[in-house]
Amino acid sequence: MKNQKLKLLSAVVVALCFSAAPAAQATILSNYLTFDGPQHTGGIPFQGGGEDKLQDDSLTAFVDIDESGGISTGDNVYGMVTLSEVFSSGRPSVGVGATQQVAILFSAMFGTQNLNGSWNMLSIGNSGNAYDLRNAAFMNSTVTAPAGLSDNSIAIVVSSENNVPPAAADPLNWTTGQFSTDFSVANGWNWESTLGLVSDADFFQFMGNLALGGTERGGFTITSQAFAITDWLPVDVLDYNVAAHLNDATLDIGSVNIASIVEQQNGWTFRDQSSYFVNPIPEPETLALLGIGLLGIGVSLRKRKAV
Repeated sequence: MKNQKLKLLSAVVVALCFSAAPAAQATILSNYLTFDGPQHTGGIPFQGGGEDKLQDDSLTAFVDIDESGGISTGDNVYGMVTLSEVFSSGRPSVGVGATQQVAILFSAMFGTQNLNGSWNMLSIGNSGNAYDLRNAAFMNSTVTAPAGLSDNSIAIVVSSENNVPPAAADPLNWTTGQFSTDFSVANGWNWESTLGLVSDADFFQFMGNLALGGTERGGFTITSQAFAITDWLPVDVLDYNVAAHLNDATLDIGSVNIASIVEQQNGWTFRDQSSYFVNPIPEPETLALLGIGLLGIGVSLRKRKAV
């Protein structure tokens, strides 16, 4: 009888261990992440310090709202990021699968300009705006409906494993103004998570101009997610005034260059390359359950020895 109890407790712990493993997550991106911690703070994020580094290529379109010919408060930008490689903590670089795509769709608005020349980027926060993530003309509602989009939303992460290589499947070859059609459930795309700017600690900044491009940095809160049992350890990143921010996801010193002639013909203004950092772990509740299971086995073993 005691052996049966021991086996039962062992089975519970094994089940909990598997429930806390990345394989139990239901998204493409989660298959590439480590869910291992530990938290690293102080200095520039680095692959191997607990954070998982997501390398991207992206395209951005600039919308000159006031037709001033330059950047001014209230102008919009929007675009898409494709994750080409994942440098998971403690693992070699892994390219995202040939028949898989992980993309980040974003839209933002220029806010105030700082004394050092950097611009504070804000969420658009107006569902009637043609470039707001919630606008049906901009983004397919069947993809964004479960994503918890709000006035604070600045990006959504979507993925697909129905695309086939090479060129036609790559979003970086697409034109602007077709997100609602291209990123649709009908084309195999599904929502993974939503990023937002919901407090003073969250920030998104651009340093540069339309003629030459520049650099970008950001720190975002993951406001909703398809990952069933995931929490996020804060990752730090510096703004252009060298102040540190701790956020669920960070964008560290992305390079923003002028788009190629072909990309400009497709409606894009900038081509970007950046590194995102995240540090996912199982939720504390899951770890607590695992601890209870281990404690139960320990008690059972001690009782067994006493007998």
